[in-house]
Amino acid sequence: MAAIPTGGLGEVSSQDQAAASLQMEGLALSSAAKHKLAGLLAESLKPEGIYVGEVMTFRTIQGTPGEDSAYSVHASVIADKFWDLYRSRGETRATVR
Repeated sequence: MAAIPTGGLGEVSSQDQAAASLQMEGLALSSAAKHKLAGLLAESLKPEGIYVGEVMTFRTIQGTPGEDSAYSVHASVIADKFWDLYRSRGETRATVR
């Protein structure tokens, strides 16, 4: 299993205004590229029995630099999402909002 963390600012169009107003266009662009990479890898590696999953979060992570406690999420919530993806291997993507 490959785990690729990505940020919610990379979600196409719905987060464009937020990324621009926060002056985080570069982060949004790199997150969008990782989001696409996860899908491409998932499809390319599936025939070889390799599972690729992605968890996208729209929040800051508790205990990290720049954390906004009003909108933060504990790292264990993200880990649980990865674990669920790994066990089911049915979906490529999960989201923490």
